[in-house]
Parts: sequence; structure tokens; C-alpha cells
Amino acid sequence: MIGRQRVVTVRQAPPELDAQGRRELYSVLQGCMNEDRPRLVLDCRRLQELDPPAIHFLLCCLEEAMKRNGDVKLALVAPGIRASLESIGADRIFEIFETLVDAVDSYTEHSTRVVSEDLIRGDAAQAA
Repeated sequence: MIGRQRVVTVRQAPPELDAQGRRELYSVLQGCMNEDRPRLVLDCRRLQELDPPAIHFLLCCLEEAMKRNGDVKLALVAPGIRASLESIGADRIFEIFETLVDAVDSYTEHSTRVVSEDLIRGDAAQAA
């Protein structure tokens, strides 16, 4: 029996998750959160700061995905952002990956990749 392939969606976090950045990201995420079993990778390479309201927002995104039997994973998290997540234990809640490819592949080998070439090129440049 062949399982149904599921799409993994990659979205880029804005540089700041202040009130405006959270609104922008929320509007982008709404579409992929409305599907059954959303599989989302959040590209955090541009994210510069993560304060408590921003962490709460990310946790709410994860909660919404989990309500639909899905998940939100983080990729390309800067050391300072990781430290913010660690300070409240959120690093144990989110799966955090060094590359976008690793994050996408973590869902399963049966997933269909939906990653723009710009993100892959940026991911490769980040690793170099």
C-alpha cells in the first residue's frame, strides 16, 4: 500500500516578530494551518530577536498545528535566538534544525518537498 504524500511548507520568519511581524507571519501561516496535518518549517535565518511575546506566538502556532495533528519545526536558528528559546525551555518543545533540507526531511521520506530554490540556495550559502 502506498501512503498519501503530504506537503511540507517552508515559510520565512520576518527579521522581527514584534506586533507587526507577528501579524504578517500569522497571515502567511493561515493558509497552511487550515489543512489537515500541517507540516511547517519556519526558516529563522533572518530573525534577529526573540522576546517573550514572540516565543508565545511561536508556541501558539505550534499549538494550532498540533490541534490539526501537524507540527512546526524551526530551521537556521541563530545562536542568540536559540539561547532565547533555551532560557524558557522552548528548545525542548520545538525541533530545531541546522538546515532547511534537514528540517523538511525530518517529516518523513514520503513527504513532498515544497521549498523555493531561493531558500535552498540561501541554505547552501549559510552552510558554506
